[in-house]
Amino acid sequence: MKNKNSQANILAQSIYQAIEEAKGKKTEQVVDNFLVYLREHHLLNLLPLILAELKNIRNQELGIVSVKVKSAHDLSKETMKDLEKFIFKRLDKKVELEIEEEKSLLGGVVLSFQDKQIDLSLKNRLNHLFKKLSN
Repeated sequence: MKNKNSQANILAQSIYQAIEEAKGKKTEQVVDNFLVYLREHHLLNLLPLILAELKNIRNQELGIVSVKVKSAHDLSKETMKDLEKFIFKRLDKKVELEIEEEKSLLGGVVLSFQDKQIDLSLKNRLNHLFKKLSN
């Protein structure tokens, strides 16, 4: 998988740079040529990884931190704004939330961004309580 990720990273950087240099009408042609290249080299399976890496490159240039939020249920707009403020205060960067539902958490959230993870889930709290009671 690491090889696919590094390959996707290189391809994403290449297409990003080509699009930046093309600007305007040539952009569509650059993208079309890139897709033809992927198809001819049997690399279309890397497209989801390439798109994710393109998003990372764009976010980095714009100073945006992408945060994966796992929650047991849908989050209200107010809760999402509170999460954005919480992370902004820690990193002093704009925040983009990616919400993912995970019923096994029971409640609360798990935040994953950059190389950090903050587990504020009910499942995690119950596990800690269980460990304390077991000792």
